[in-house]
Amino acid sequence: MRRANDSPRDIANKCLYLIHPINLDNLTLKDLQNLIQKCGRYQHSSIFSHPKGNFAFLIFEHDVDRENLFSRVNKYVPNIQSIVNVDPLNIDEIDDLNIIYVTHYLYSIDSKELEKMIKSFSFHLKILNRYDHLVIQTNDTSNAIICRRFLNSLSIDNHKLFVSKSRIKPLPMILVKKIPYDFNTTELKELFHRKCQRSIYSINTNPSSQNFNRSETDDYSARITFHDIECAEKAVLDYNFTTIDGKEISVELFLPDFSVKNDMKTWKLIINNIPPNLMSLQLFRLFKPFGDLHKVKIVHSNSKHYGVINYYQQETSQKVEEMVNYSLLNGYEIKTFHLRTIKILNFMNSTQKEEILEMFVDYNPFSIKMIQFKDRRPIVYLSFQNDKDMEGAIEHANQILSLGMKLSAYQLLLKNGCADKNDSKHENINENNSSVDEKHRYIQKNTIHFSNLPNDYMQEDLINLCMSYGTLVYISLMTKPSQQNRENTSKTGVVEFDDEESAKRAITSLEGLQINGNPIKISLYTPFKKHSKR
Repeated sequence: MRRANDSPRDIANKCLYLIHPINLDNLTLKDLQNLIQKCGRYQHSSIFSHPKGNFAFLIFEHDVDRENLFSRVNKYVPNIQSIVNVDPLNIDEIDDLNIIYVTHYLYSIDSKELEKMIKSFSFHLKILNRYDHLVIQTNDTSNAIICRRFLNSLSIDNHKLFVSKSRIKPLPMILVKKIPYDFNTTELKELFHRKCQRSIYSINTNPSSQNFNRSETDDYSARITFHDIECAEKAVLDYNFTTIDGKEISVELFLPDFSVKNDMKTWKLIINNIPPNLMSLQLFRLFKPFGDLHKVKIVHSNSKHYGVINYYQQETSQKVEEMVNYSLLNGYEIKTFHLRTIKILNFMNSTQKEEILEMFVDYNPFSIKMIQFKDRRPIVYLSFQNDKDMEGAIEHANQILSLGMKLSAYQLLLKNGCADKNDSKHENINENNSSVDEKHRYIQKNTIHFSNLPNDYMQEDLINLCMSYGTLVYISLMTKPSQQNRENTSKTGVVEFDDEESAKRAITSLEGLQINGNPIKISLYTPFKKHSKR
């Protein structure tokens, strides 16, 4: 294998060869190593099994003459079609070496076969199969570089793979949204083939993006892969804002990295006070000259009528915000700003959006989003036009009690969705993971732990149990399988109070507690420590 002191740049420039096909009936990996050992000092060799012919991948310490290698291998392994000298990799063109996006394989190789081939290359590679593209991740940069070079050189039935160079740029794919329920996939293909027939690689109406129990008023989404990014960009210009059965569809370039899309949401521009008859296409044409646009839409919500502009670059968004603010558009003085969003936990389940807006009316909330859950209290997102209103709303929220629990509010910052740097109790906040408890840094002396709670015990039950002993700050419930019988489960709970005395009072008062005849164990909370495997 590679030497321990090899740098990423060394790995990117090593002598690599790809041999195709290899007959495994007559040759093992050890046989292959014996054949090539006189050609040069090799570091690593692999054979990949595939129905259309097996591949051998060779890594040499120094440059090796291709003709010499071909004659030596071909002497013992006949019918070899090609020995390809794999091009070096320019790592300066790649923004993240440890993540690779791959597409353009559906015509030449099954995604499961390609996944198996890559896994046989290295056990350190984590592969996520998205049907029309693969996501390959690893913490081993050297393995990632070698894998990327291998994929760049791979050609099956004269089909080359598309291997991304950037995690922040789109693949040659588009995402089509808001397709009417009764506009079937055949009609969708016919629509896009009118202008893009020769440039379309594949169309995927991914079942995961559709709800087959949807009503006739629902819509669905589809991904379309093109032969190159230029064709995908043209399709966005040709088809975005197209009307189908009186409904406007949305077409955008496909960004495979969720964290990048979440970052872009934080610098999206709001264009307020726009003319009432302004169309999405007109708004797109107005703001496209300023930079690369990802998405444009017009929102009609809560008596508001405004535009939303998403640029790929935060710098572009900031520049446009400064340049366009208070400009005249068809006689209307538009206002541009990016939203400051806060996240609020612990509202009781019966709280309505209208009540929340009324609570914060002095801070001029621009929009509200509420996510409801069956087994826990909702999450509320409030957005504001300026820092002053946002900061006032956070301070106000953190003083409110909601049926036994103190509200917990903090800002979602630009980049990576992290919580407010001044709030040390929360981290790694991500809107896409809102159904999962965020990581929470408990104040240990204020926190107690419950075990052996009934499996049907809910968050609200735990709140009612503890609220009489003090103000609650945070509650978490988790299901825990029994060590004796994996089918038997119970729940563990963690409750953080506002002060140490409340936690002590709860432990003392609840000692000997039984629920449905089961004794409940209650103790001061001790953080779980992960132990490294040796």
